[in-house]
Amino acid sequence: MVSNNNTELAPENQGAVAAGKTLDHSGNLIMNFLSSARKHSDNIAVYGRKKLTYSEFLAEVRKKAAVLAENGIGQGDKVGVYCRHTEETIALIYAVLYIGAVYVPIGADCPPERIKHIVGTSGVKAVFSAEMPESDAGVDVIALNDMQGSGDELPEPCESTDQYAYCMFTSGTTGEPKGVLIRQEYLLNMCEWYGERFKLDSDSRLILLNNFGFDGSLKTIFTPLLYGSSIVLATDSLFDVKTDAEIIKKYEVTHFACVPSLMQGIIEYCGWNGYKELESVKYVISAGEKFRSSAVLKWLKNGNCSAEFVNLYGPAECSCCVSYHNVTEDDLEKDIIPIGKPIYNKRMYILDDDLAPCPVGTEGDIWIAGLGTFGGYIGMSPEASGLSADIMDSASFMYMSGDRGKRLDNGEVLYCGRKDNQIKISGQRIEIEEIEQVLMRHDNITSCGLFVKNEDQAVKTIMFYSTADKKEMTYDELSGFMEKSLLKGVIPNRFVYLEKLPVSINGKLDRNALEGLIPAGSEAGGEETDELTQKLVLAWKNTLEIDEVPLDKGFFELGGYSMLLYHLQSEIKQLLGKDISPMEILAHPTVRNMAAFLKGEDTALEEAPNRNRRIRRTRR
Repeated sequence: MVSNNNTELAPENQGAVAAGKTLDHSGNLIMNFLSSARKHSDNIAVYGRKKLTYSEFLAEVRKKAAVLAENGIGQGDKVGVYCRHTEETIALIYAVLYIGAVYVPIGADCPPERIKHIVGTSGVKAVFSAEMPESDAGVDVIALNDMQGSGDELPEPCESTDQYAYCMFTSGTTGEPKGVLIRQEYLLNMCEWYGERFKLDSDSRLILLNNFGFDGSLKTIFTPLLYGSSIVLATDSLFDVKTDAEIIKKYEVTHFACVPSLMQGIIEYCGWNGYKELESVKYVISAGEKFRSSAVLKWLKNGNCSAEFVNLYGPAECSCCVSYHNVTEDDLEKDIIPIGKPIYNKRMYILDDDLAPCPVGTEGDIWIAGLGTFGGYIGMSPEASGLSADIMDSASFMYMSGDRGKRLDNGEVLYCGRKDNQIKISGQRIEIEEIEQVLMRHDNITSCGLFVKNEDQAVKTIMFYSTADKKEMTYDELSGFMEKSLLKGVIPNRFVYLEKLPVSINGKLDRNALEGLIPAGSEAGGEETDELTQKLVLAWKNTLEIDEVPLDKGFFELGGYSMLLYHLQSEIKQLLGKDISPMEILAHPTVRNMAAFLKGEDTALEEAPNRNRRIRRTRR
């Protein structure tokens, strides 16, 4: 670790520092929640398949906490929670913290190999689940309905402030995710800032539009119930923007926070109906990717928008949220959205390679310090985890985010890109090397290289590969293999076979040469088509921004990805006046399939096999 005893920067270097308000915190998150539950006992805490008042929700939390204790879970134990968007999951998460254990989320989209890694690395004692796909997790998996114990002997809540709250997993260059442990006081710091900045009260309703395995979910899981507000649960199909919009309207949601691509999808969809579904919305919070301006600007100019827009920034290693920027119409017109200034008890530094502060307006590395900075990845030293001595407090760490930025004249920070090979897809940070390492485990793959194409709407990824048998492999073969270890959202959009990948003079992969090797658009089939099929072809073209669409080539094979499903939804709605769900697109991925479905000739959706097989439950 770099040794540094400085506690104050020279005046000429102050421009490299952005600091949030310093506040003291007392108590812990669960004790604050209990106080809120007593005060707002008759308010609705959670809207899900059924609605629960604070009193009813607290009773569920205590019962589940009792059963966890009776199943041998105690303070400090890591507890895996297989998460779906249900009120039972939310109550179980609170129950874990109630007894002083550590919440380890396992998302519903988490592949088996990743589950095994999360369980093994974090030291999970048991996984509790309502429904979990078959996997060899190497640990007891206890179904919620089968949890042993009466739940009658209610344990006392853990009042300690010196403990971990949760463990999240982020990407690693070795091909394996890295575990991040975050302390409860760090989580409470974020929640208190979030609640005060967005003026949460008993009339606030916040919709959960993040996967549980993404640290962005924590703001909506924990903050509302400290302020008497309500959590509104979306479905597990988060990118079904039609359903999202209907839920927002039905429950009169006041706050929604999500990745920018989903934010844009929801706003674009609601635009077809004059944004009526969004009339109750007061705040739209974007985080996890580059802010998307176009749909927001269109809504603002429509005249029916009274919502505030805020751009958040922060890696999982620093407790989810580090800084924020209040987005203005001028920002949107210029399409330049800063990541802003730090929240409570946080600091951001812009430093050069020698850890010297950069002047205002000069680009440098973004380092993060203050309350909320982790102590290192599980099983790794602080130095190997990107930590160094804080330049303003040598007794603490600062974290090298890997992001580049510069300080603006108004004191805010502008994000300028990445320093390494890390990319963001659907708000999830992932190393290019992790994706490549997974494919290299295939027995027939001899080399591979991922090309990343940054477009205005999203990131497209193309995997080039060579094989031992010198033969091309199908998209389904390659993507199916990778889905065992990676989240579906980060599977490459396209695979391109090369007999030999380009290398530089020193023998390393030449990524810059890959762009010139991307095949041109596929040839059209040349067959006659009816009007419906022609309109579907146009929808595919507009969505994928390609010139030709073979009728029998799948959406993902043509370069599509999950973020574009909502865009195709909107195109089909506009051209054909039909509401098609993402599940229906996935079940009918080619133009020919979709045309047959719309004509009533294809029932693939109803006949599609259930790929989420249930695991054999074991009891402790």
